[in-house]
Amino acid sequence: MALHSGERVLVHSVKGISRSATLCLAYLTKYKFESLKEAFLFLASKRPLVRPNIGFWTQLITFEQEVKKTNGSVHLIRDKSDPDKVVPDVYSKSLAALKEANRKRQNRNRRQFLTKPYKPVLEPILEDVENGV
Repeated sequence: MALHSGERVLVHSVKGISRSATLCLAYLTKYKFESLKEAFLFLASKRPLVRPNIGFWTQLITFEQEVKKTNGSVHLIRDKSDPDKVVPDVYSKSLAALKEANRKRQNRNRRQFLTKPYKPVLEPILEDVENGV
């Protein structure tokens, strides 16, 4: 297996938000971190879009409890904006940091856009129509 020989492994899904993230979280939880929460915070720091669906979170929480023999580090809580919905508590803790990171990235992009001189993509085309050709 590639991991045992120190090689790298590519984990891929369509958007890399839920399915592949879930697989990575399970691996990190079992082999690299003390808890699912630590694994999530690490993975989210590398890929902020990580957002496993609630079904996967339920399975990850159960997986952590079985593998680590603990009560689990992540819990499902009611969403403040929609009380009928549950979300992992790591979202509420990481959401503020994520919003701040997104705000900084948007500001940086905006500054780059405003400070870069305009360069047309297309070369000017001589207008033969004006010359009667």
